[in-house]
Amino acid sequence: MKPERFLLALERLPSEDWAKFEHLASTFLAVEYGALRTVASQSGDRGRDAYLFVPEDDPAVKLQYSVAADWRAKILATAKTLNEHFPETKILVYVTNQPIGASGDALRDEVRKTYKLFLNVLDRSWFVERVNSSAEREVAAEDLAREVVDPLLRERGLSGAQPAALDSLEQQAAFVYLGLQFEDDSREKGLTKVAFEALVRAALRETDSERRMTRADVQEAVRKMLTGARSEEVDPLTDAALRRLTKSQIRTGGGRTSSASRTRS
Repeated sequence: MKPERFLLALERLPSEDWAKFEHLASTFLAVEYGALRTVASQSGDRGRDAYLFVPEDDPAVKLQYSVAADWRAKILATAKTLNEHFPETKILVYVTNQPIGASGDALRDEVRKTYKLFLNVLDRSWFVERVNSSAEREVAAEDLAREVVDPLLRERGLSGAQPAALDSLEQQAAFVYLGLQFEDDSREKGLTKVAFEALVRAALRETDSERRMTRADVQEAVRKMLTGARSEEVDPLTDAALRRLTKSQIRTGGGRTSSASRTRS
C-alpha cells in the first residue's frame, strides 16, 4: 500500500482506539519478536494502555504499546513501574503511533541513568518504513487505513478516486485479504479453501479466453506468492481450488485455464 495512506491512518488514529493500534503493533512485531504474552501492569487498573508485553523467550525485554500523545510522561511512568515491579527487565521497547524520532534521545539517557533500562522507541516512522516489508504487515496497515482514513475520505467526497496500480507484494496481500473476506459469503468453506481460491484468481488475473495458463503455470504462480512453501503441500490445494472455481469463476479448455471474466485492479 501507499505509505502516505498508512501515515495518515497513524496520524488520525484516535486515542480511544488503542485496540486497533494494539492489533497493528502485534502484527508488525510478530516478525521481530515472535510470540508475545501479556503482563498486567502493577500500577493499578488503568486500562489496556497500562499493560506490558514480553517475548516468551526473553523476560528481560518488555514492550508497551501506546497511543498517548504525552509519550515522555508515559515512558517515564512505565520505566518506573518496571524498575519497581519487574527488576529483571533490561530493555523497554516503547511502541507508538506518535512521532518521536530524535526528540527521544535525551529521554533515552534519562531512562538509562535513572532506571538502568535501555529504551528502544518504535514510533510512527518505524511503522511507515516497514509497511510494505511483508504481506501480513500490508494487510494490517490496510485494515487500519480502511477504518480510519476511508471514513474521512468519504466525508470529504474523495472516496471515488481510482486506486494506483498494485505492485507484486501488494497483489499478494490484497488478493489474499479479499479472499478471506469472501468467507462471509461462503460460510461452509474452510479458511484454507477460501484463501487458495483467492490465490488462484490472483494468478489468473491477467488471463482471458485468448490468453490462458496451464495448470503447471498456475501452480508455479501460487507458489511464488507463498514464499518458502513446498510444492507437495501447495500444489494439491491449488488443484482443488481450480476444480472448485471451474464451476463458476474460470474456464478450461485444451489443457489451459483462464478467468471467466477479466478483472483489472
